[in-house]
Amino acid sequence: MIKTLKKYFKVYYRFLRFNLIYSMTYRASFLMELSIEILYTLTVLVFFNVVYGNIRQVAGWSYYEIMFLIGLDIIMSELFVATIFALNTNNVPEAIKNGTVDSILLKPINSQFSLTISRTYIPSIITMIPGFYLLYFALEHLHITLQPINVIMGVLILLCGFIITYSIMTIATSLAFYFTNAKLFPRIGMDMVMYFESRPHSIFNTVILKLLFFLLIPAVFVASIPTWTIIRGVEWHYVVMAVILACIFFKASTSIWNKMILYYSSATS
Repeated sequence: MIKTLKKYFKVYYRFLRFNLIYSMTYRASFLMELSIEILYTLTVLVFFNVVYGNIRQVAGWSYYEIMFLIGLDIIMSELFVATIFALNTNNVPEAIKNGTVDSILLKPINSQFSLTISRTYIPSIITMIPGFYLLYFALEHLHITLQPINVIMGVLILLCGFIITYSIMTIATSLAFYFTNAKLFPRIGMDMVMYFESRPHSIFNTVILKLLFFLLIPAVFVASIPTWTIIRGVEWHYVVMAVILACIFFKASTSIWNKMILYYSSATS
């Protein structure tokens, strides 16, 4: 198990170096992509500043608590784009269509790893920086002392949220092996979580909404509940739910991926 993990970390590191060199080679394109990512971040900040210009709280969350949530959301959103979507799942339907998958399946590495998370989109890594600044800005104005247990459990839930989101995006993308020319599936998988992850989990206060966003599409574990845990304290049932859901979704993603890939028919055959 340890040897396998070392192998994939080494492969990922080499892909990361290659993508960094490639991005620096085409600097004009890199700067344009970086500008687009920064514009997206500014749009999110403007929206919430307009909202809080008219009200004091949203579902019990103060302005600076929401700023912490938005900072965490920016970090996670850009991380998803950088590590999963931009150069990986987004390209799977086209790779299936033109036969690039053929060569990937022949390589001695897991196809799910190779097609869904092996390459890194560098501009999104850089645009995570404003998110970290927002975390600092919010904490400065909240005037709270962070408790180590809260931070540790918050990071654990955050990690589980990443695994859950990766699994949902992978499951949606794997359907492209079955449906012809299904270019929208990777985008649907990403939007299912990212559209709701910046919402405070306390707004989902009905049975149907809780069932949907806490269990079926657990977007609340990406930013909202980690923020709540770090700032206000640990609620252990959320920790247990996050770990269990991460295990279930990851297992489902690998099983569904392996099943869907059996439908792949080589473009050259």
